[in-house]
Amino acid sequence: MDGSVSVNPGHRGQGLWITAQAAIVFLYYGFKENLKRAQDFLLSSRSTTIPNDPRFRQDNTLAGWPWVPGTFGWVEPTAWSLIALHLSGQAGHPRAVEGRKLLLDRRIPSGGWNYGNPNLDDKELLPFWDTTGLALAALCEQADVDRLRPSLDLVEKRQDKIESLCGLAWAVISLQAYERDASRLRTRLRSLMGSLAEEDLHVGNFALGLIALSQKRVFTA
Repeated sequence: MDGSVSVNPGHRGQGLWITAQAAIVFLYYGFKENLKRAQDFLLSSRSTTIPNDPRFRQDNTLAGWPWVPGTFGWVEPTAWSLIALHLSGQAGHPRAVEGRKLLLDRRIPSGGWNYGNPNLDDKELLPFWDTTGLALAALCEQADVDRLRPSLDLVEKRQDKIESLCGLAWAVISLQAYERDASRLRTRLRSLMGSLAEEDLHVGNFALGLIALSQKRVFTA
């Protein structure tokens, strides 16, 4: 076993980004051996890098973490890996340092994050609220707050545009991590969670909402 956790045990190598989430669970439940193996996997895992391309205003030579091995680095698997490493005391490792550089490099000029690239053919891509909140949580206490202020301001100023449960939850988690006022977002999140029809219930997103409403720092040290 290489320490990785996949989406489907029958298809090793698929969805290995879940290893970071599993590492967080191992940490909180005290599964030290499992945590060490997951850590080792994350520290040895690198996304594929490619030469820089003038169509993209980003540094393609930076390695983050991919969704599956042998592919490009994306914002969300990189953010999850950074959270797992930070919580387990590995924030200073060179892989974590490079991962933070990638996250900051991939930020959209307006302050948010898309899934991967900040732009395409000189056109700025739209930010996704769940991805933006996740990235901010991953960078909490690991990047200059002044540098992150435009991103936090964006979430605060455009919070009424956030409609999904996942987006609201990550917005609450990220603002609270930086000691910003998230009271309006919490009210909207609580209302949305209370009005969900059974067929619309996504257990993972609902659990994330509960974490956000608890105001506990589950994803930030």
